[in-house]
Amino acid sequence: MFENRKNNRVLFAGLWSQAIALVLGMALHGSAILAGRALFYGKVFTPALDLLFVPFITLGGILGLWGHFSSGNESRGLRWAGLLVSLYFLISIPLHAKTLLTWSTAHFAVFPETYSLFIIPIQLLFLLIVTSCLRNIRDLQRA
Repeated sequence: MFENRKNNRVLFAGLWSQAIALVLGMALHGSAILAGRALFYGKVFTPALDLLFVPFITLGGILGLWGHFSSGNESRGLRWAGLLVSLYFLISIPLHAKTLLTWSTAHFAVFPETYSLFIIPIQLLFLLIVTSCLRNIRDLQRA
């Protein structure tokens, strides 16, 4: 019983980190669409701004993965969907860590100009998965 509560707290923290990163990410990609690529990379997407995402991405990836593997209170589909979202965050950690090491966001320019149009719906889907996982934890605590 105690172990499940601990695992749920780990997952809860990971999910909230993911939710914050996804909302901020959608806002950032939206600004890329509105501002245009040159202005976005020149003035908006600075290394300091990118580094605001690093704690949320890192915690979301690590704690999300740990929590989904440890928690036995999820349906198989929700667990797999949550693991997919956590993997998305884990995969993106090196990209954002490179900003810290080089103090440049130029490496993100390899993504096509239409990337923001592609990733916003995916991030919205991931946010729906994260909120489903959070509701699941809430329902378990009430039971």
